[in-house]
Amino acid sequence: MVFMVDGQKVGFYISLGLIVFVLVLAGVILKPIILSIFTGMIIAYVLKPVNKRILKFVKEKNTASLITCFLLLLLVVVPIWFLMPFITRQIFNAYLFLQKADFGTAFKQFFPFSAEISTDFYALINTFINKLANSLLSKSTSLILNFQSILLHGIVIFFVLFFTLRDWDSLYNYLKTLSPLSAKTEELFFHKFEEVTHSILFGQIIVGIFQGLIAGIGYLIFGVSNALSLTLLSIFFGIIPMVGPAIVWIPVSLFLFVHGETTQAIGLFVYGLLVVSTIDNILRSWIVSKQIKINAGIVLIGMIGGLYVFGILGLLLGPLILAYSLIILDLYRNKQI
Repeated sequence: MVFMVDGQKVGFYISLGLIVFVLVLAGVILKPIILSIFTGMIIAYVLKPVNKRILKFVKEKNTASLITCFLLLLLVVVPIWFLMPFITRQIFNAYLFLQKADFGTAFKQFFPFSAEISTDFYALINTFINKLANSLLSKSTSLILNFQSILLHGIVIFFVLFFTLRDWDSLYNYLKTLSPLSAKTEELFFHKFEEVTHSILFGQIIVGIFQGLIAGIGYLIFGVSNALSLTLLSIFFGIIPMVGPAIVWIPVSLFLFVHGETTQAIGLFVYGLLVVSTIDNILRSWIVSKQIKINAGIVLIGMIGGLYVFGILGLLLGPLILAYSLIILDLYRNKQI
């Protein structure tokens, strides 16, 4: 009898060790592409409403998912592919301009402090601008050199996107079966997860991208040099809470004014104030009005931490992970876990 009990324990530990070994091995295999997998799933979440509409017409999941994926390629990936040489050239031109530009005169004109304070502030700003220029050039060069790796990650994203769209309901139900929570808590848990994801993804990221693109249209309308580079910067700052594209279009307006392009400067400033900022307020309040409103400080901290850990994708993953952690802590605090 003792031997049987010991035999059962040995069998249990062997099975447990085998499970852990297989999971660790799977983790090692997936580690290089885990961010691509997350990216594909996040894009699938964004395109889920589009896929549902297509499915109503074609009545077949494989076809609907394939159409959705190719629509993404056609509307986003293909234009970026053809614009990439132009974007690279714009970034290089912006780098050369920032290296040669003298912002000292403009700075002293708008901020007439004492000579010593003015010099210190200018040195600080000049250092920031040079680092930003070097970073832009470094990132663009890295994209070109790592093309093969980027292509492989793109293929992973495409296949994850396709299968996630096709099997969304099955995947959702499978995740629910893994949950150790009660049915009521489980429903609340998944509902809050969806609300938080929607709030951050659409209310912060998508609105920020759209706002940056609107600012980019303003740069083109008023004939600003390196409009594409400035648009990319506006998109980047647009998704960061409490910052926004104003950190780009306001200095550009001042720069135009100092260099005698008064009409363009005033036009861009008014456009940014009335169009870019207004669209941000309208869209953000409309999208997030029925969702959980995430504290901007949490989103900002999550983005900064995520940027350090995950790179550019961390701007999304960071705040999501923090928000999910707060949901779990809140459920635990209310004795629902």
